[in-house]
Amino acid sequence: MTVTVPQHKIAFKTLPDATNDAVAQALVALDEPVVHTAQPRRFQPVSWALLGDHTRFCVLRDPAQRLMDLYALVVERRAELAANCNLPDDGRFPANPDPDYFFTYLDAYRSRSAMVKRGAMSAAFFLGEDLAANYDRVFRCHELRRISRFLSTQTGQVVRLKAPKAPAYRLQLDDLLDETIDLLRPWLDQEYALVEGYFRNPLGTKVYAVGQ
Repeated sequence: MTVTVPQHKIAFKTLPDATNDAVAQALVALDEPVVHTAQPRRFQPVSWALLGDHTRFCVLRDPAQRLMDLYALVVERRAELAANCNLPDDGRFPANPDPDYFFTYLDAYRSRSAMVKRGAMSAAFFLGEDLAANYDRVFRCHELRRISRFLSTQTGQVVRLKAPKAPAYRLQLDDLLDETIDLLRPWLDQEYALVEGYFRNPLGTKVYAVGQ
């Protein structure tokens, strides 16, 4: 999603995340003409380049925590997962999987659920593959004060962002089995390469399940 404030030459490209939603809502709430573009969600380099005279920015999320919070979303909305997904009746892919089962069969859940698919997409799908070329300012989701100051300076209005409500269930990468972490490594390595300089890849070169 793209949110632009033409009067102040601001363009915001969103990533599916509660902090991004809060920033988008703050821009929409400004007493200014706002262009709120819901589609397309996929990053479009040509249309984004047309906003080159705007201050273009995005807000990044730590890739591992983004993936862990996807599971928290599944826990909170398991009824929606059961009702709206093409889950087989044989119990192979339950609507209430434990974390290791969910991530072991992430591809299967992703292919059956739009909610899971969106949460497990690469950030590059939404933001593009070159953050330095595409954005004038890049923030991390925990930098709410910096984002608030930036928006206040850009708009001449006081913009205050509140931290989004934390999920009732919070999972950490280290809560997973070593074998599960190894399965997630290709996705995580790809995502941390995209946000290099903003977040550190916690996996390093360690293969977690060695010797087990």
